[in-house]
Amino acid sequence: MVIPIEESNDFGLRFSGPFLAVGNLNQNMILGYTVSVMTNSPDIISGVHAQLNGFVITPGSVDVLEQVFTSTLAFAGQTTLFVTPTTNQLANALLLNVPQAKLIITNKLLLASSFPGAASIISIDETFSQISLSQVPEPSTLVLLTSGLTGLCLLSRRFRPRR
Repeated sequence: MVIPIEESNDFGLRFSGPFLAVGNLNQNMILGYTVSVMTNSPDIISGVHAQLNGFVITPGSVDVLEQVFTSTLAFAGQTTLFVTPTTNQLANALLLNVPQAKLIITNKLLLASSFPGAASIISIDETFSQISLSQVPEPSTLVLLTSGLTGLCLLSRRFRPRR
């Protein structure tokens, strides 16, 4: 199931399972999707954040490899999430060198277990940071800047030696 996520200024998706491997079983899945900002939006995507909610029972493991591409299919980066009986990487972030209006994302999921183990992914949250391209100063800021510069000009004229 795919559920939309909205957190403060970020937006995203939750891929909700369960995705499960029990006994002598391996599960491989690929989740692929495209994300973009609305056509008339002044915002662009500046980062991709992934969070994994999963567990394993020894011997088992969960691996998620996330690859991010631009709309022209240029590689933008990748992150890895994993759960093993001894260590976890449950959240990771990828900050884009060049913010984009559209991204193509693939998540490669591998759940592995051997008897009597199990591996499960309950959900994967994908959120996207945005920055705004339209940073227009407020009118009060321009008034303050203009009055400050005018004051400096008048002050410099006052202390200028007369001939």
